[in-house]
Amino acid sequence: MLKLIISGGQSGADLGGLLAAEALGIQTGGEAARGFRTENGRQIILRDRFGLHEGANYQYTERTMNNVINSDATIIFATDFESAGTKQTIDFCNRFNKPIFLYPIVGSHFEKSVREFVENIEVLNIAGNRESVSPGITVATRDALIRALK
Repeated sequence: MLKLIISGGQSGADLGGLLAAEALGIQTGGEAARGFRTENGRQIILRDRFGLHEGANYQYTERTMNNVINSDATIIFATDFESAGTKQTIDFCNRFNKPIFLYPIVGSHFEKSVREFVENIEVLNIAGNRESVSPGITVATRDALIRALK
């Protein structure tokens, strides 16, 4: 049973996952880059509202790896699965033998598949494109997860 949704807190899919969890009453957390750094600058709301902890590094690589390691599985929401961060997340999931579900956000309705994927998952990592790579992905991720997990 799903108990916790984590992410790195970046704008886009990461934030959409946290917003969906909040709307569904699921606990949130994860590791953010040092200083709660995102493409939109420092976001203390990640700590205060969503319970993320601050990583030791300003770079995103370490927090991406730690969130993969500290979860049971990852869902990646993206329009561009070739973006550097998305490819890195996929690589970490493969390296640490963590289940991964790729959710192409445009024109997809995989809610039933998502429900089945998370059936025996307690800690779910949400990752994917940032808002500047895929405008509108925050809301699309939030809405897709709410539909899937309701």
